[in-house]
Amino acid sequence: MIVDLLEAWGELEAAMPGYVEAEEYATGSVDEVFASSGEVAQKLAKASRHYRFPLISVPVKARVNRCKLVAVKGQNDSVTNRITEIWDANDLDVWYPELFWKTFTFGDAYLMVWPIEDDAAEELEGGSPADDELVASGLEFTVHDPKHTRMLYDSENERRKRVLINRWQIDSGEEDGSRVWRVDLWYADTIEHWVSVKDGQLDTEAGWAEFVEEDPSGAEVRPPVEENPTGEIPFFHHRTGMPYGRPVHELGYGAQNALTKMLCTQLDTSDSQGWPHRWRLLDPDAELDQNSDDPQWLDDEDAPVFGPSGVKAQGGTNTSLRTGPGTIQTFPGTKEVGQFDAADPDIFLGPAVIYIKIMATLTDTPAHHFYPEETPMGAAPSGAAFTKAEAPLIAAVQRLQTLQRGAVREEWTFGLGLLGIKVRPGTLSAQWEPVERATSLEDWQTKLTQQEAGVPVDVTLEEAGYTAEQAEEWRAEREAQEQQMKDQMIELAGAKAAEPPKPGKPPAPGGTP
Repeated sequence: MIVDLLEAWGELEAAMPGYVEAEEYATGSVDEVFASSGEVAQKLAKASRHYRFPLISVPVKARVNRCKLVAVKGQNDSVTNRITEIWDANDLDVWYPELFWKTFTFGDAYLMVWPIEDDAAEELEGGSPADDELVASGLEFTVHDPKHTRMLYDSENERRKRVLINRWQIDSGEEDGSRVWRVDLWYADTIEHWVSVKDGQLDTEAGWAEFVEEDPSGAEVRPPVEENPTGEIPFFHHRTGMPYGRPVHELGYGAQNALTKMLCTQLDTSDSQGWPHRWRLLDPDAELDQNSDDPQWLDDEDAPVFGPSGVKAQGGTNTSLRTGPGTIQTFPGTKEVGQFDAADPDIFLGPAVIYIKIMATLTDTPAHHFYPEETPMGAAPSGAAFTKAEAPLIAAVQRLQTLQRGAVREEWTFGLGLLGIKVRPGTLSAQWEPVERATSLEDWQTKLTQQEAGVPVDVTLEEAGYTAEQAEEWRAEREAQEQQMKDQMIELAGAKAAEPPKPGKPPAPGGTP
């Protein structure tokens, strides 16, 4: 419906500035902020564009690196094997990290699950082995950017999907090379296709027309409204909050601006460090009649002087001053010489450290992620200090995993359903790489104490950062080794019992037998 199109387009456009800002900060595309707009600020702005310090991207990277989905398990081995086949065909080891990167950067991202249609299968068959594998899997997973995709929810129940807008640009077909917007509106029962009118107002009904896909002969290939064969909107919303998320680094924007200001200003003054500005005061009573003390400017009546190389002379006469080992410079008629001191770098670098600490606090990202080694901020923590420092980040990642887990279950339940595989509620599980690992001697001493108190070894291994599958594999290997040792002992004992008794020693002469 055109009403839903205008509403969805309006919401997407309203969210766009926030998404663009989040991406610019995460990629280091934000320029230095100036309090004034004078000529000096404009010149410094051009120079600062060459300096990029996107430390604000660290909170995003830290969460993406810790929030790794390694597998999805089904209710039995058959379902799990089918999931693995689809996972490998869609290269989800690559696309899930990309999905989470977008989710944490923008606050929202979408994963579309769609069956491989007959025409798509025909195009892919006979291509690369990867294409054949994708066709055989029966499902295709695609990641969608929130700048061009947005889910609208029921105003009475924000858990229910109402409509999704997905847009992209296409050639208008005009000779001027202009482009127009193509929009699909997804409902649970239908899919509507729209196209923007060239030079039309996109926030009005007159700015849009139904899109009819035609083949070269002019015959209609796809109507503007068609049935949704899945019975559900096949897009799944990954987010950092409800109903829409926020960039995980958003609270650190101000600290990044302050940090950029300090570092860019320090670099802008670095030329003065290497090439300081010097000055020379002439004695007002001096008689300027020597080669070395003529003023360094041309009088109005003097014509420009050009040397053999064609370079304009910068003084009235040549100088007799020489530099180098064994020479001395004298300046007859000069009262005093000196240079302007450049700004002390610590004036800028000192506050920069403070702003990084503020950024770390605001984004729940430990400071040692910004400074991994020993720095002016102090040595990287270890042992109990490391565990304490990591606690806010671990809590943030665990919350993000919880938010993603629901979407992962929904998309896989939906996808398997399209293939005719019914999944019982609650039987799908998302397997994550452990958020933290036991690394220090103190960590392992704690786990050993837990085991001595009766906590199962498998549980302590999982708490130490190893997956349940690894713990089970190690337990099975340990039991197999123990059984092998028992079998060897039994075999040796049996062989010992079967040996005939050794003949006794003959009695000594005259002795007792």
